[in-house]
Amino acid sequence: MELEWSKKKKLLELVRKAYYGEVMLPDFQRNFVWARNDIEELICSLLEKMFIGTFLIQRVNPTDVPFKVIPIEGANKVNRSFNPRPEIIVLDGQQRLTSLFYALYSPDIPLKNTTNPYAFFIDLQELCIDNIEDSVFSWSKQWREYKALLDEIGKYNLTELKERRILPLTFLSNESDFWKLWYGEFRSLFSEDYAQKIENYLKNIIEHQAHVLSIPLTEKPEDIAILFERINRTGIKLSIFDLLTARLYKFINLRMEWENAFNEKYWLKQIAVNDIKNKKFHIMLFKG
Repeated sequence: MELEWSKKKKLLELVRKAYYGEVMLPDFQRNFVWARNDIEELICSLLEKMFIGTFLIQRVNPTDVPFKVIPIEGANKVNRSFNPRPEIIVLDGQQRLTSLFYALYSPDIPLKNTTNPYAFFIDLQELCIDNIEDSVFSWSKQWREYKALLDEIGKYNLTELKERRILPLTFLSNESDFWKLWYGEFRSLFSEDYAQKIENYLKNIIEHQAHVLSIPLTEKPEDIAILFERINRTGIKLSIFDLLTARLYKFINLRMEWENAFNEKYWLKQIAVNDIKNKKFHIMLFKG
């Protein structure tokens, strides 16, 4: 299989496309597993203008997608008008893309090893002294510190944010709105030298160009699935059930059939050790 280097793509543009349903994942790539510290480290890397790896994608025809696709986790929850019309399927880079999506759009979904959703912030005062590692932090949305930043309708209180010199990552989700806010509200809080330093760091996130490898549209779906399994960084082994679910989505929803069978057949629950995600026993679906 020959891969093609695509022109570098603005990373935040890929994230925005995920918000609208234009960038999605194949159904067999289901689990977002990064924890809070992983997301914080990614943001730190972007602030420092570090290389964060390549992304492997396949451009697809939105009306004839080769696999069943699913949203970047949380996209269909934060966007009420979410419309799945994928132009790009992400085969490698899901964890990084979903992490950045989580930080920028703040879906109310608990992260790994947590019971509450988290919000991510940048301490602008720490950026003034080049303390990148301590500048990025996250708070549970149930914590008092987080709630103290909100007004009576649950929106960020700008006065409180300015007083504490902290910037929610969600403010970066819309570039033009952010720069209006930066120049209109935040920049004057700092000396010219510090303001310029902070601005340069934030530009490293906003203007980051992702390195993208693209799979030609003519490649066979089964070959793409094999390639995905070989390069997947999380070490997830695809089962026959995963691949059949992704390929037969136009004819049958195998995952829903499995869930229905699991809930209706007590003996199936026993065999699967009461674990609906136990892939070893998905094949029981076909045996009745």
